[in-house]
Amino acid sequence: HWPVLSYGILEVRVAVVSVAILLPATQTTKYLRTAIGQGSETYRVTSNANLVDSDEYSLIRRLPELVPEGAVVATTPYNGASMAYALENGNTTTTHIFSNSTSDITVINVLLDHAQELPTVCRALDDLNVRYVLDFGPKEVNNNDWAVNYGGFDNLSTSPGFVEIAREGHACLLYTSPSPR
Repeated sequence: HWPVLSYGILEVRVAVVSVAILLPATQTTKYLRTAIGQGSETYRVTSNANLVDSDEYSLIRRLPELVPEGAVVATTPYNGASMAYALENGNTTTTHIFSNSTSDITVINVLLDHAQELPTVCRALDDLNVRYVLDFGPKEVNNNDWAVNYGGFDNLSTSPGFVEIAREGHACLLYTSPSPR
């Protein structure tokens, strides 16, 4: 049995007045407004944005017309490419900087630019149905240098087996077909 709670009219009024006073007082403080404003400015889409710049955002917006349903796009989270997952619901190998890596994803992250030479990379691409790569270049979010574990993304534009199919400024989408085994 549930206990029967009975409140008098005074208790209900006190609760309503408390909520009416505390909600605006705690949710619209100067500190909260400042934090929201700074976050908004820090991550706004501009030509030199911190997370996703205007070129990258334009390309991400085009992904639904460029990438067939079910295909997976290889991304690195440190340059904003994995935001394709959040912004366009894309199937990506990483969804955020704390994404868990499977052994196949680790192989792709480290050796992707050697896909035509190494059968292990081909198998990883096949296993995950990765046929596309978002290449947003070396600039990292918050000007960090965390992408040391993503060396496979370093030389894609000059690596055999990668064909550029779309570009918006410096941001490009590459297609790769698995190499013969």
